[in-house]
Amino acid sequence: MKPETSGEESAVPNAVANIDANQLWGSLQDWLTTHYMEIAIAVAAAVGIYLVLNAVRAFGLKLRDRGDPDKASIVSVIGQALWQTKQWFMLITAIKLVAAYAAMPPALSQTITFLFTIAVVFQVAIWAREIVLGMIYYRAKASGDSEDTLGSAMTLIRLLVTAVIFAIALTDHLLRVIFTGDHGIERDLADQSHGE
Repeated sequence: MKPETSGEESAVPNAVANIDANQLWGSLQDWLTTHYMEIAIAVAAAVGIYLVLNAVRAFGLKLRDRGDPDKASIVSVIGQALWQTKQWFMLITAIKLVAAYAAMPPALSQTITFLFTIAVVFQVAIWAREIVLGMIYYRAKASGDSEDTLGSAMTLIRLLVTAVIFAIALTDHLLRVIFTGDHGIERDLADQSHGE
């Protein structure tokens, strides 16, 4: 049988939650009104950084398509890896690079750092996957294997490489968080606060 509670007791947790949300909203409003010039400059810088990263990505496509398509080369492998840079990674990287300048509230800064950490783990895994697969393809083409043999083997190799690289990326990060409790957010925030 459940003990009866008054309406006042059940309203207390909601009031605490509302105070935290209200405090967060208030600190965000204060930050916007007091740092609007820094925020505007940071947004402009982030857009510029994002455009530069997109240009590097487009350059990767040109590297990938350079030369004879039947012959794989190391330059084309690097170009393919650059081309696989994801938009979400470029966006969070641009935001992270200008976050310290905008003097963000700690909650927003921690969120950006957390998202950046996740984005880096996945993007590095994607780059590693593309480089490993490209090098396998490059070596197979150099040895003169037939297209049929190469095609059937590459499907299995692609699956294995993808699973192993993503497992390593996730396991390494998760093990560091589980055993050390260090996900890098506090260290990054300390570095940002010393830089101001």
